[in-house]
Amino acid sequence: MREILHNPKYTGHMVWNRRASKKGGKNNPVADWILSPEPTHPAIISPDEFAAAAAVSGHRERSRGGNEPNRHPSTKRSYALRSYITCVSCGRRMFGKLHNDKIYYWCQPPDGRRPAGHPVSIVVREELLMAALSEFFNTRLLGPERVALLAATMSDLEDDTAAEHTHQLAAVERQIADLSLRQERLLRQAEDADPGDPFTAGLRQRYNDLDLQRRTHENERTRLTANPARPSTSSVPALLEHLPTATVNLTDMPQETLRDLCEAFRIEITYDRAGKRAHYSAEIGADTLRRFDSLEADPYVRICDVPPAGLEPALQRF
Repeated sequence: MREILHNPKYTGHMVWNRRASKKGGKNNPVADWILSPEPTHPAIISPDEFAAAAAVSGHRERSRGGNEPNRHPSTKRSYALRSYITCVSCGRRMFGKLHNDKIYYWCQPPDGRRPAGHPVSIVVREELLMAALSEFFNTRLLGPERVALLAATMSDLEDDTAAEHTHQLAAVERQIADLSLRQERLLRQAEDADPGDPFTAGLRQRYNDLDLQRRTHENERTRLTANPARPSTSSVPALLEHLPTATVNLTDMPQETLRDLCEAFRIEITYDRAGKRAHYSAEIGADTLRRFDSLEADPYVRICDVPPAGLEPALQRF
């Protein structure tokens, strides 16, 4: 099932360079894949559906669900933020560990899989992460000024998105120019070569490979040019109004309730050791409202103001 969810061929496009055959058959990064510019066979799902499925399958990947502790006989405790924290340096999920009676979250990739520049260990205290998570909930998600705060964030995001879009377009242009230059060099070699020589045949195959890559990048350039990808702020004023204004006490909240709250908002935390910063993100949808309703009676959740009934938001992420 995992292979099906991660196989882009179901979109109708042929894919090359997906697996690193010289490295045990592991998948290459998505950025290194080469897709055919046009569909080569009937599609089962659309590219948008494939992207949505890949996003869902990656959420909590290789991490058990629920609030129950690990069933391993040596397990002594569970960790409140298990499965929510990812290391920016390597993309791995960080794990909980008790040290000197304090809880930390660690990232320790094996020696052979540690990216360049990644320390042997990256460590951050749960106390610091929990304090920031409390502020995120009580100001950004449930606080009275949340709409204004999000509007300001979206304004900054527009500028960042525009700059990133320009950077991506320039990178694609450079790749197209480089591929075109390499094709020209191959043509010069082929002009003086014997048509029946195996070397000439190899040049022709290499030229075709480069041509496919160039056309793929040209399609990407067309997409970037047609879609500036500037985030819309039109829904910002109403984005968070579907939720009540409330305060939550995460410090004393039982771990099971805390995890239910995080699951309701699909909380994700990324920790950047270099900048000593953690980034928090959440998703809000109709399911969020239903799951949060079940927590309203909890003594660690204090409802200050209830929004009008009948609101049913589409999924929003911020």
